Formats: sequence, structure tokens, C-alpha cells
Amino acid sequence: MVATTAPASRPNSPLKLFAVMMTVTLVGAGTAGAADLVLHLPMDDGTGSAVAADASGNGHDGTLVNMDPNTDWVSGHAGLALDFDGTDDYVSVPDHAALDFGTGDFSVTVWFFKRSATAAWDNNYALGKWNTGASPGTNEWCLLVGTGGQTGDNPSFVVETTEDDRYGVSDPQESSLNVWHHLIGVRKAETLSLYVDGILVDRNISLPADSAINNVGRHLLVAVNSPSAPHVFYTDGLFDDVQIY
Repeated sequence: MVATTAPASRPNSPLKLFAVMMTVTLVGAGTAGAADLVLHLPMDDGTGSAVAADASGNGHDGTLVNMDPNTDWVSGHAGLALDFDGTDDYVSVPDHAALDFGTGDFSVTVWFFKRSATAAWDNNYALGKWNTGASPGTNEWCLLVGTGGQTGDNPSFVVETTEDDRYGVSDPQESSLNVWHHLIGVRKAETLSLYVDGILVDRNISLPADSAINNVGRHLLVAVNSPSAPHVFYTDGLFDDVQIY
């Protein structure tokens, strides 16, 4: 992993952070723009809705699983967000060819408000198409609010290729709990990049440019790695504004 040197401080002005976020989101994958938007879950649907609707127009709606539509829509980073209890809550978006990236470039983004520290692999997962690191060949990619290990609150981005090789980037700093943070993972050719709160915190240039990300038919999940035993790990916190380009 090739790490960049993080600045001494990260942007804390809302206006400055917004400007940085827009720049990274739109150009992080090279030429990303509105036409490249694959999925957008603003999570502003509100009380009574059992669906997190896809605002991209592509129909990739997410279903709330084990969640209460009457209480789990709460105030978010902007508008509303979904509140995940860390016990059995998650959102599931059905697998689709548009969510399988192969050798192509892509970027994924989310706002997160993590309440509990990573412990025994729980409180790691933000969103992704992942199963478990214990089973090579069953994973695609994931954006994490932890290291992916038993402990550690360092955000990460990991992909698994069709050769069952894994490549990742990770923030050298832990993200503070009970604070909103923004996370972006980018795959561009042979490079993986991770941005936290608008700052490039890690870059990995070892991914072969022609390597294809696994396509094993996994659903896109928010706040859990996999809904099936024996390896199921939930995240306690709020998630808002999921986007994939």
C-alpha cells in the first residue's frame, strides 16, 4: 500500500468541506459527472417508507431490512438519514449489471456518523458487495468505516479481483465517533484512492490496470457485510447520501 502524507488538519469549515467534496465526487474517478451516476440514495424518504429510493433514475432502490420505517428515519448530515442499530439493521439493493464494474473505473461515497468503535469485526462496514475475508472468491468490493479487522476505526476501501487477490487503502488516522464524516473510495485503472472529509489519505498503485473486480452476484448492502451466517457484522450509526459513479 502506498500511503500519502495526510495534512496536519482536515477541513472543518462546512463551506470549504462542501467545495472539496464536490470536486472529489465529480472528478475522483477521472471524468465522473451526472451522466455517470449509477446510484444515489439520498436517504430522505422519511417516516413510513420501507424503501430508500434511488434518485439517480436507474431504479436501484434499497429495501430496509429489520428496520422500523416509523422511527429509523432521523435527522442526517443534510435532510434525513437512516439510523442503524448495529444489531440486525441494514439496507439491501438487489444486484444489477450496472453495479458490477469489471475492469472499469468507479467511485463510491457516503456520509457516516459512527456511534460504536469497531470490536470483534462489528462496526466496520459502510456499504459494499462483500461476504467475508475468510472466503476468497466470494467478495467484490467494500467501503468501510473501520480497518476490516477485529478493531480499528480507520476508514478503508477494499476490492477483490477475479484472481482472488485483494487490494486496499486505509486512513492512517482513526475517525472520531459521534461526528459526521464523508468517505470516498475510488478505483481508477491501477490506482485505488481513499478520501476522508475531502482529503486524500491513502493511495495504492499496485492494482493491475486490467484486473477485473469480482462479480459473484452479491447484493449491495449498507451497514452490514453479509446477511448470511456465519460471518455477519453490523454497524451502529447513521448513514446518509450514498452515491456510486
